[in-house]
Amino acid sequence: MLALGAGPVSEPLLVVRGLSVEYRERELFGHGRRVPAVEDVSLEICRGETLALVGESGSGKSSLAQAIVRLVDVSAGEIRFAGDDVLAARGESLRRLRRGMQLVFQDSATALNPRMRVGDAVAEGLIIHQLVPPAERAGRVAQLLEEVGLDQSLASRYPRDLSGGQRQRVGIARALAVDPALLICDEPVSALDVSIQAQILALLRGLQQRRGMAGLIIAHDLAVVRQVAQRTMVMYLGRVVESGPTEAILASPRHPYTQALIASAPDPDPSLGEVTPALRSDLSTARPEGGCPFEPRCTHPRRDARCRAERPALREEGGVSSACHYGP
Repeated sequence: MLALGAGPVSEPLLVVRGLSVEYRERELFGHGRRVPAVEDVSLEICRGETLALVGESGSGKSSLAQAIVRLVDVSAGEIRFAGDDVLAARGESLRRLRRGMQLVFQDSATALNPRMRVGDAVAEGLIIHQLVPPAERAGRVAQLLEEVGLDQSLASRYPRDLSGGQRQRVGIARALAVDPALLICDEPVSALDVSIQAQILALLRGLQQRRGMAGLIIAHDLAVVRQVAQRTMVMYLGRVVESGPTEAILASPRHPYTQALIASAPDPDPSLGEVTPALRSDLSTARPEGGCPFEPRCTHPRRDARCRAERPALREEGGVSSACHYGP
């Protein structure tokens, strides 16, 4: 387990309460119906700790992260960062808040401007926020590249000249340039080879330890979560179905969806013991009108009519919360 920075303090850095995000379906005529991507999600992250959001594609993880930094509209809820109301911020106050929480995207190839040299991409934040005098920018860019394990000579190269792992390091350096208090990483290693994944995860751990940053890591791989996060939230169809300390969830998952995610991992950890069968059927974005959203795919032995009629609420026991009528 990581001990990032100086450790959590009493006042959370990021507070999200009852957050919901909706998108509108495209139709040939008209605007189409509104589809929920995130429903009534609450979370807190303290300084120096890392929270992981886990779930399949389509579970709402990326929408939640983008809503936190105001890249997508929020339909309901509250977001506070360092005590400030993120949703009420405009102009200079919003720019200042965004400096404090930086997002590293999954696809480094599209996240970087192909016509912009690496050094210019990393220097962008320094220029926007006027953090370094023009004469000192090149030196600061060289320091940032070195901090993420890249040679400063790459500053003159274009993204197309770099490997996937190198591009991801550039993306991290660009985020670090403005000295954020919270680093949000959206599937930072999913597009990389296994050997490169380990290097990027080690880099993130080291950066957080040295800088004392908080982290929000989005992932679908439970092995990644174990390496980087103290706490984990499992999302399914926009809702949190289980949350708690990472080791507790991985050692004894309570929700059938969490159990199935672990069972679906290609190389499960033998120390986790036996788990339920892997997921049956693919994820559908269709939300049941009532009952548990996971019921159509659930393999719980006590699954019954109550599961189809009544939506389970998150219930906390022993530091772990789970949204299942019958538990493990």
